[in-house]
Amino acid sequence: MERQTPLHLAAENDHSEVVQFFLKHKPELVTSATMEGSTCGSTPLHLAAQHGHTAVVGLLLSKSTSQLHLRDKRGRTCLHLAAANGHVEMVRALLGQGAEINITDKCWLPSPRSGSQRHYHAGLAN
Repeated sequence: MERQTPLHLAAENDHSEVVQFFLKHKPELVTSATMEGSTCGSTPLHLAAQHGHTAVVGLLLSKSTSQLHLRDKRGRTCLHLAAANGHVEMVRALLGQGAEINITDKCWLPSPRSGSQRHYHAGLAN
């Protein structure tokens, strides 16, 4: 069982109105990380980017773009997760906000750029 805040759940499930509510009333939850399970160490931004929820990502980044550089327990950023799931528009948006494209995770898996090339996401690799 994963231990997530309500903001994690709202971000993961694309509930932008709920995300707005928490950003207004509990902004400290923005950088909170999950504690257990397959998303261990993920922030709400990680989960929204992984699932391609562009509006939620925009809301979260409106509070702080420093979240772009936060890593989960595997060393993955929101850009890694968006690229791994083929969310081309999300990747473009994250790069436009300053996400680092050549960063590697702890497992020595490819950077988002080389991973996108390997998976033939032509829109990401260019």
